[in-house]
Amino acid sequence: MELGILSLSDLQTDPATGRLRDPAHRTREIVSYAIAADQAGLDVFGLGEHHSPDFSVATPPSPWPR
Repeated sequence: MELGILSLSDLQTDPATGRLRDPAHRTREIVSYAIAADQAGLDVFGLGEHHSPDFSVATPPSPWPR
């Protein structure tokens, strides 16, 4: 059995402004989660693939900034 984490890389709304967070900031945040998962000894860190600009990991890349 493998144990891991999956991130969908959604661009969460900033509660203070109501705007979507910066995709570059969100990507750095997700990378920090992957590093923490590796350091914790987890087997897998997965990213969902999306085709919408509401995700920091989008295929094809979204036209930033909005």
